[in-house]
Amino acid sequence: MTAGSERPRGGVSDAGAPASSERPRGDVSDARDPASTEADGIVPLLEPRDGLPPVVATDAALAEVTGRLAEGTGPVAVDAERASGYRYGQRAYLVQLRRAGAGTVLIDPIACPDLSGVDAALEDAEAVLHAASQDLPCLAEIGFRPRRLFDTELAGRLLGYPRVALGTLVEEVLGFHLEKGHSAADWSVRPLREELLRYAALDVEVLTDLRDALAGELEDQGKAEWARQEFEAVLAARPAAVRADPWRRTSGIHRVQSRRGAHRPAPGGQVLTQAVLHAVRLGWVPGLGGEGRPGGPQFKAGRAGLLALGAEPLGDHPGDRAARLGVARGASRWRAHFGRGPGPAGQRSSPAG
Repeated sequence: MTAGSERPRGGVSDAGAPASSERPRGDVSDARDPASTEADGIVPLLEPRDGLPPVVATDAALAEVTGRLAEGTGPVAVDAERASGYRYGQRAYLVQLRRAGAGTVLIDPIACPDLSGVDAALEDAEAVLHAASQDLPCLAEIGFRPRRLFDTELAGRLLGYPRVALGTLVEEVLGFHLEKGHSAADWSVRPLREELLRYAALDVEVLTDLRDALAGELEDQGKAEWARQEFEAVLAARPAAVRADPWRRTSGIHRVQSRRGAHRPAPGGQVLTQAVLHAVRLGWVPGLGGEGRPGGPQFKAGRAGLLALGAEPLGDHPGDRAARLGVARGASRWRAHFGRGPGPAGQRSSPAG
């Protein structure tokens, strides 16, 4: 490299990156009607080329796929699915890998929480991720720490693509359409539905192909060295500090008042009590009974969720009807997880049977 040609690390931030650290890897806005994609010459990817692999959930199955990955060749496509819209923290709830000669592997990190063996097997392989800074911390938590990286999102930004969501890049660069309608699903639910597993497998189906195409463009534009430096910087970056008591950022929390003082009603005549907030802080989960979990709540509760936990009777005022709708939507999330809705304020629901 000639003197003065080195690109400042972190310089991608001036390429229009969102202010939030959470970048969409495949926004639902990328979803298109398959019929329209075919009319445009875009081929929809509907099924993994090798079929849908079984989810690895035992030590024996993990050892088998680890051997396959070790015998594979070339880069390894890597992805992880989290449930950050439903749970606090950035824990991985599904890990997907694909390598030439090994096929696609889906690993349940809840059942197999130690991927250090996979890490050792892929020690010399380049890991291909999209928006790697989102997935690397949760992968490190389960023992997978790539030594070499190619970030397809970062490559797209360096190449000047105006939209760098995974689905958009795959469509524009490779001519395939990825369905991204499940990008915001709750991946912590077990068992995972087949359509979610299919979506996850397809996310790594063409990731290495996308890497090869973008690497060629980086070479053509004289930006390959820039990209290498940026990828190394992503690997070397320290993960963001874990926020203490993340539940304090719950929407509507400013309306919670002391039980002894005057209550300021939320819109729609609801009263949020300190007792409700205390239940959330302890990690009490409606429908399961038992004591609060140390370390705080497992599930996120937005304003509607707090209302659902501490709701008082609602009238027929338009504002009350709007609040009732919010409560119903909040309660539906609890029912989806625990089989029944929350009990009255200050009471625990009976354990789900």
